[in-house]
Amino acid sequence: MPSSSHAVSPSHAGFREWLIVRLNHGNNLVWTAFIRHLFPGGFGHPLTPEADVAAVATLFQLLEFLEVRDRRDGPLKIYGAYQTWLNAQSWYHPDPSPPDQIS
Repeated sequence: MPSSSHAVSPSHAGFREWLIVRLNHGNNLVWTAFIRHLFPGGFGHPLTPEADVAAVATLFQLLEFLEVRDRRDGPLKIYGAYQTWLNAQSWYHPDPSPPDQIS
C-alpha cells in the first residue's frame, strides 16, 4: 500500500478537525501546517532556540486533543463541532441531493 504524508493514522483521526474548530480557520490545511498558525507571528526555518522552545510548548498543549479524543463521546463531539463550524462558513454549501443509488 503506498504511503502518503497526508494519510491519517487512527491515533490522529479528528486531530485536523479539532484544530480547525480551535483556530477557527484552516480547512484547506493538513494538520502539520497548523503548527505554524499556532505561533503568534509564525516561525521560520531553521528554528531559533526560542522558537524551538515555543514549538515544544505548543505541541505539549495540543496533547489536550488526546484527552478529548479518548472520552467515550470524544470523536462524536470533535466531528460534531467540526460540522457545526463548517455549517457556519459562508463558502460551505453541502450537496442536498441524495447519492445515486443502484436499483
